[in-house]
Amino acid sequence: TLSMSTSGPLANAKFLYKNLPYDPLTDLTPVAAIGEIPMGIAVSASSKLGSIKDLIDAARAQPGKLSIAHPGTGTIGHLTAELIKAQSNVTAISVPHKGDIAAMTDLMGGVVDVISIPITALIPQIKAGKIRALAVTSRQRLDSLPQVPTAIEAGLKGFDGQNWYGILSPAGTPAPVVNKMSGEIAKILAMPDVAEKLQGQGMDPYYTTPEQFTALLKSDLAKYTRVIRTAKI
Repeated sequence: TLSMSTSGPLANAKFLYKNLPYDPLTDLTPVAAIGEIPMGIAVSASSKLGSIKDLIDAARAQPGKLSIAHPGTGTIGHLTAELIKAQSNVTAISVPHKGDIAAMTDLMGGVVDVISIPITALIPQIKAGKIRALAVTSRQRLDSLPQVPTAIEAGLKGFDGQNWYGILSPAGTPAPVVNKMSGEIAKILAMPDVAEKLQGQGMDPYYTTPEQFTALLKSDLAKYTRVIRTAKI
């Protein structure tokens, strides 16, 4: 049995729930990461904020007044907002919503100032001119939004907040089986039609070996542990 999961249940759930019935490092075997969807930091089209610097300056000018919407407590969108606050040393109100659509509705309605959600949900509204993106959290600009800078380009040094997707098997799966499956996944991801399909859904497809996927998981576990404890989520 294989599982395909996003980073949320693997990289942060361990620190959000008191009685999580699994441990991502001991109960699962990483097989391959297959791609990622970055978060988008955006404002309404009528907002006076034109950049991440403007956002940070506004938060510093009036501590605790700026509001940042996200899809829900503990989501990668939420943790991305907390990462920005921690890295910039600013205070702002984190406003949880029941999903991306509810958060975007409040942004466009002027209820909140900023939004932090997967960029895939934002793209239609950005292209329609209803929402303006300040940055994406990927390491490179997106082909679908070439005009939008990365968070690093926008001034957040080394910033990386991805919602990655990966395939895992149960703990104890023999290494030859894991390596065989991982190799087949690499071949599938290299197929142009598969890559095109994933890109069409807003994902940046890539492949990692089981060892690289394990390292990614451990790195994000450490990163989000700090964020969750600092923000007292």
